[in-house]
Amino acid sequence: GRSIAFTRPFGFQFKTLLSTYVRLRLRRWPDMLRRLITHLVVGLLFGLIFFQASARVTNKALPTLQPIYVLVSLWATMAFAGIFSMESLPKVIEERIIYKYDRLDGIYSTPAYFFAMSVSMAAESVVDVIFMGLGAYWLIGYNYDDVGRFFFYLAVLLLAYWNAEGVLMILAGTSKDVETANGITVAVLGFLLVFSGMLVNTAQTVVWLSWVIWISPFWYGFEA
Repeated sequence: GRSIAFTRPFGFQFKTLLSTYVRLRLRRWPDMLRRLITHLVVGLLFGLIFFQASARVTNKALPTLQPIYVLVSLWATMAFAGIFSMESLPKVIEERIIYKYDRLDGIYSTPAYFFAMSVSMAAESVVDVIFMGLGAYWLIGYNYDDVGRFFFYLAVLLLAYWNAEGVLMILAGTSKDVETANGITVAVLGFLLVFSGMLVNTAQTVVWLSWVIWISPFWYGFEA
């Protein structure tokens, strides 16, 4: 392709794009509120489903189920944190179309566009994950005595969310439309979740296929 000369430095492009994304997002505050409520409700539902699954308060009549409850609840909250990132897919596709024309006109470069979009999406996902983790962590009762564990739990959820968003952005960049990207993303995320250590792990998998677990970002979150 032809060489494109950008009239403004990277810093100016980045700040302009980031401020534009923030302003446009704030104008859609009802959608932001809907996302927050959705994440909060899902967190509360997980908390109620696995209510007080910790060893201290679990049902004494079924003590052998306690470790399973804890593992399933950890995996489920992490998996949904990744699945929720798919909501950003149409936005990424839409922005990609606009960006192509802006780049051809020499307005914004690829690094400025990528980092500005990543920062704006990451900032919103931090708030979403906090809302989901608040209800899930304390209702499930993982650890009441150490607040540091709570922040570690949120960090793991957030990293799972960001990893899924990274996969989503790669697939969105290589797909021609939203429908194609949706189909591919569901298949890829499903594959990564299956080989995340909960449903399939090295003890259950044949040796020649066990390496697949190492390429799933959810496996590292589940292990953490």
